[in-house]
Amino acid sequence: AVVQLGFGPGLKRNSASYPAMRVLSNVLSDFPGGWLEQALRGEEGLAYAVGASVQTGMVPGYFTVLFNSSPDATPEALRCVMNRIDRVKNEPIADHDLQRAQAKTLTSEFLRRQTNSQRATNMALETLYGVRDPEGEAFIQRVKNVDAKSLNDVANRYLHNPVAVIISETPIDDAALE
Repeated sequence: AVVQLGFGPGLKRNSASYPAMRVLSNVLSDFPGGWLEQALRGEEGLAYAVGASVQTGMVPGYFTVLFNSSPDATPEALRCVMNRIDRVKNEPIADHDLQRAQAKTLTSEFLRRQTNSQRATNMALETLYGVRDPEGEAFIQRVKNVDAKSLNDVANRYLHNPVAVIISETPIDDAALE
C-alpha cells in the first residue's frame, strides 16, 4: 500500500516559519536517523520506505508524510506516524536530532543550487514567491537559529487536519483505519 498523509493548511514559501518546517521535516525523515525511519522501518518493520516534506508556494501548501507498507501493516503504520507527529508537537527534540536535521536541511538546500539551471530556477521561483534571499544567507541564519522549542511551535501550528490517501491492491479494513 502507498499512503500519503497531508497536514494543513500549511505555509507559504515566504513564511518566516519555512526554515523551521524544513528542519522539522528532516527531524522526522532523514535516512537512517529520522524519527519516522526509526519507527516505521527500524523498530517496527512496518514500512519499506518513508519520507516527510514541506510543500509550499505562493499559497499555503501542506506538510506531507509518504510511506509504503503492506496492506496488513498499514493501520499500525498510520498509528505509528500519528504517534511521532504527537511526539514532535509535545516533546523536546534532542540536540543531536536537531543538529542532524539542521545539517541535512542546509546540505539539501544548497545541493539544489549547484548548476546555472538550478540557480536560475531558484531565483525565478523565489522572486515569484516573494523571497528576497538570492544567495540563501538569510535562510542559513534562520536554519541555524532553529531550536527545539521553535520546532514544537511550528509542529503545533501546522501539523493538524490530517487527510490520508491510501492506494492498495488489497482492501484495507476501514474499521482498522479508524
